[in-house]
Amino acid sequence: MSSSSSSQLELSPPLLFTPSRHQSLLPAFASLHISCITSPPNPILTFLPPVTPAKTKEIDTWWQGRFNEVLEGTRHILFVATLPKEGEEIRIAGVCMLSTPKSETGPHRGFVEKFMVDPEFRGRGVGTGIMRMVEAVALEKGAWLLMLDTDVGSLGEGIYRRMGYIEYGRIPEYDVWSKTGELKTEIFFYKKLAQSEEGKESVTGRKKQDVNELR
Repeated sequence: MSSSSSSQLELSPPLLFTPSRHQSLLPAFASLHISCITSPPNPILTFLPPVTPAKTKEIDTWWQGRFNEVLEGTRHILFVATLPKEGEEIRIAGVCMLSTPKSETGPHRGFVEKFMVDPEFRGRGVGTGIMRMVEAVALEKGAWLLMLDTDVGSLGEGIYRRMGYIEYGRIPEYDVWSKTGELKTEIFFYKKLAQSEEGKESVTGRKKQDVNELR
């Protein structure tokens, strides 16, 4: 599908993944993953191209593992999907995950992972909208300290900085970049939602309403 036709597709608001309702979308999530790693700027997202049938199966299995973690209550998947017309397939325009592993010493911590926006849907506020909903869900779960990491120069880096995430460190030669094969530097960020000025407007004030709308 061309970018011009994609720009005409209506998109859902950010949605909270529910296994009983959304399990059938696994191929669409895998397709988004493949689209991201094979398109500029080739973000680092666990798998490297080329994407063979065997690797496609690996990616499907990887996503099923994430769905299983949702059932366990340790992962929350936020996504935006297309609202297809009759006869069209649903596409995932963007996704981000919130990991909240069980920890008696860190129940207030959450980890933002696997932020992806389909190249054909960039520039429509998909990424920012998903990140705001991630923060809303995190606050509902009591995870007011969020941490994440991304490679230098990624599209996500700019969004994280604009949303008030604070860089606290870098590790050189952290991940292999598929575009050149070089080892890229990883940047680590954190954000305290309870103390965020932005959160008063875009997260704290809306979180109950927004999360309820997902149910």
